[in-house]
Amino acid sequence: MGARMKKNCCSCLSVTMLFLLLLFCWSAPRLSAAAEKFDFNNMSDAQQRMIFAPQLVSGDDIREGKIAQRKLNISQMMRGENKPGVAGGDSYAKRLAILEKRVYGGGAAAGTGLRPKAGVMFSSAVSRHPAVDAVLPRVPQLLYQAGLVPVPTERLQSVLNNFRYRGQLRTPLQISRFLAEYPGARYLFFVQFIAFPRVFPGQLRFSYCLADGVEGRVYPAAVLERFVRGPGELSPALHSCFVEMAGRAAVQARAVPWQGKVFLVQGGVAYLSAGRFSGLAPGQLLVVDGGSRPVRDPRTGMVVGSVPGPPKAQLRVQRFFGDDLAEAVIVAGAGVRIGDTVRILPPPPPR
Repeated sequence: MGARMKKNCCSCLSVTMLFLLLLFCWSAPRLSAAAEKFDFNNMSDAQQRMIFAPQLVSGDDIREGKIAQRKLNISQMMRGENKPGVAGGDSYAKRLAILEKRVYGGGAAAGTGLRPKAGVMFSSAVSRHPAVDAVLPRVPQLLYQAGLVPVPTERLQSVLNNFRYRGQLRTPLQISRFLAEYPGARYLFFVQFIAFPRVFPGQLRFSYCLADGVEGRVYPAAVLERFVRGPGELSPALHSCFVEMAGRAAVQARAVPWQGKVFLVQGGVAYLSAGRFSGLAPGQLLVVDGGSRPVRDPRTGMVVGSVPGPPKAQLRVQRFFGDDLAEAVIVAGAGVRIGDTVRILPPPPPR
């Protein structure tokens, strides 16, 4: 009896393994074809949530082959009498010096005008590849050269991994709106997929969409293509795609006025999501918008834009801290709240 039961168990196990092998062989080519036909524009909201919410990864995660679980802790930036600071001043100073040298050219941002912030995030459809590993370290500098302030991808990932917000950040629009306040990334590039050619010569395909957290909109996805003759041209081609992606966003940014956000208020001090790399200067005066009034088309009733209301407060930039943040003193007005929009104080009209 025991020998017969053992024989039956072995037979069932063999049949199960054979079934799983056949299932894998049947599904592998279909999954590959589905990934190549990935199209964000034709997806429903539910499909977008499935792609972006649980599967967003940073550049560091791609290089390390894992998703880092980090926590955002504001108290690490604020210490002692509500003054900005960080734990480990020496290590922070060294890290900031490296950032200035590699990305900003030794602090060359001073006097170059106001710049919006931008971050880059990747869907899980972007797999590890030597060309991706070679180009990713240069992406922050490409963004800065295009007129944008790069936001460290690990900072973005730490916010998304915070358990308090994961239920609220399910779509690219929700994520971009949230990150527009802190760390102040107005633009978020969502790289949807990078399809490398299987044979050479062939086409490299690069798909991304741009989310504007201030305007509250996601622009249609774009697909860039590059002709490559051999494996040695993959990295330059991918580099060219990132350059074009950043350039398009920079053109969009120049068409709208610069804006920043208040991400923390303590007494008479407001902490801003923009600093010296964004183009601010100590002593500079900013105004806090008192809300906007929607303007509707009288024939259709549709909202065609908004007009800023009268400013409710005035700020003076006091000093900078963090990667690109500022401490500002409230010099006039009241009612400054987290999430308020700040802009440059316009010059007085000519007499």
